[in-house]
Amino acid sequence: GPGGVGAPLQKEVGEGLLAGPGGRDYGPVSVVAALCAGRRLVRRIGPQAFWPRPRVDSVLLALDRRPRRPQVLDLGELQAFLPLAFLPRRKRLPNSVALATGRGADEVARLLGLGENLRTWRAEAFSPLQLCALAHRWANHARAGDTAPDS
Repeated sequence: GPGGVGAPLQKEVGEGLLAGPGGRDYGPVSVVAALCAGRRLVRRIGPQAFWPRPRVDSVLLALDRRPRRPQVLDLGELQAFLPLAFLPRRKRLPNSVALATGRGADEVARLLGLGENLRTWRAEAFSPLQLCALAHRWANHARAGDTAPDS
């Protein structure tokens, strides 16, 4: 329909677009896709459907543009923050950001306003909206210099 698209994709790419928090395939692409579009698997497509026959499986996904995106969504802030959070996979989020920026993990946790319980979470555990909020805090910190964001 209007504002939507169907696309055949390599299975692994489609799984990344469909992935939710906590999943092995959840990453920056999953976060942005979830915030910007409704996503659903239409069908799996075997290699026999293509010529020449690829050595991979495919999927047909439907992506429907969200009429209203979350108010906290700033794609520029997300583009800057998500690589810091996700590039070193399987690390706690403050450690990932610290590794990418040269700051200490405790300082990163403080700047992001992460309480004790959230300091141990990996980026993969945060919902897209939570990651938007963290990206916004990080961007505010970057604009303000080295001061901690208000808690």
